[in-house]
Amino acid sequence: MYSLYGQIEEFGKLKLQFKKSISLAGCDSGIIPRLLSTELSKMQNEPLQWHLSIAERLSTNKESLIIDIKPKNKKEDFVFLCELTDVFGFSSAGWTPVLLRLNGLFVDVPAGQIDKKNFEYPGTTQLIYTMLHLSGSVLDGRLTGPWNFPGPSPTNSVLLWPKPFSYFIKCIKEKDPGFFDTSGSGIPEAK
Repeated sequence: MYSLYGQIEEFGKLKLQFKKSISLAGCDSGIIPRLLSTELSKMQNEPLQWHLSIAERLSTNKESLIIDIKPKNKKEDFVFLCELTDVFGFSSAGWTPVLLRLNGLFVDVPAGQIDKKNFEYPGTTQLIYTMLHLSGSVLDGRLTGPWNFPGPSPTNSVLLWPKPFSYFIKCIKEKDPGFFDTSGSGIPEAK
């Protein structure tokens, strides 16, 4: 579940409070295609590499985009909440694989310890990357296709050819230079 949260500064601490559920995908309602369309120029065509700084864009309205990884919790389950900070995309051949950069706010914390609708931003977060793909691309500076996630199928994984794969690796190395360092605990903190 994807949700918009309001940011409230209280006693020097950042609190996040649920505002509304939103969509990541879909030309009509998705935040990714909506924000991307505002950054395109008429001459841009696929293949197109792009980046959206979601956290930066939303912070101007004192908002954060929170992803509830386990939305249908029972009391004995765990909470897994992440903040979406960045989206990197590679639009080509009618498809757009996207790389999501997340701050893991609460990763497998017992459900009874967190109010998912109203909580304090934790002191440390875990850096997480994940990938999705969308059905849609860019032609003459306009979005083409529905920009939806594909329907259920045995081949829903993200297929990456060398150019998009190299682009995503470059994005991670530039944004988080130590991410690929395997000498530590394996769970990098977000900055």
